[in-house]
Amino acid sequence: MPEGFTDEQLREAAHEAGISPVELRLALAERAGVPARVSTSTPATLQGSVALAVPAAIATVRRHLEQATGRTGHAQGEGRWDLVDDDAGLTYRIHATDDGAAGSLVHVNVDAAAGRGALALAGAGTGAVALTLLAIAWLFSLTTLGLLGVAVGIAGALFVAKNAVSLGRAKQRAEAIAAGALGAAQDAPALEQGRDVPSTSSPA
Repeated sequence: MPEGFTDEQLREAAHEAGISPVELRLALAERAGVPARVSTSTPATLQGSVALAVPAAIATVRRHLEQATGRTGHAQGEGRWDLVDDDAGLTYRIHATDDGAAGSLVHVNVDAAAGRGALALAGAGTGAVALTLLAIAWLFSLTTLGLLGVAVGIAGALFVAKNAVSLGRAKQRAEAIAAGALGAAQDAPALEQGRDVPSTSSPA
């Protein structure tokens, strides 16, 4: 759970704010970064130990990612699962392995390759159009067409730069979502045990 908060405090705070505990975890993750029990091997890859078997660990992380993104993922083989966010140009990749102690070591990677590919394609397209216009303008001494080519090149560069910034922000948010999902999976066994504890109060 997030540092300094009990499960009950999280549930109460989420209820008072009118949001779900998952959304609260995401907000806390965005403010404080990766939860204390989640380590990072690269800025875009999270890993942590989960006290659940591999299928249950993946299912728990998957459920929270789907709730947070509104997307549905797909299994990619044993111990692997992907969720693609086409609008953001991002792919969440989950990989879990048995840790040898009835739990799992879960890795969640946020892959921005699709988004970078789209930016590269857009940049190449606008660049080609701009160069074509400039070439025609030079061949036929058309000043207006040359200026149009320059304008297209500048507009294309600005478009790519703006979307590159948006992709970076989307990736940061996605990493916070992944951290929240992994943290929720780490808390899941404790929450289930709390529900299973029978009441000790005597009957009236």
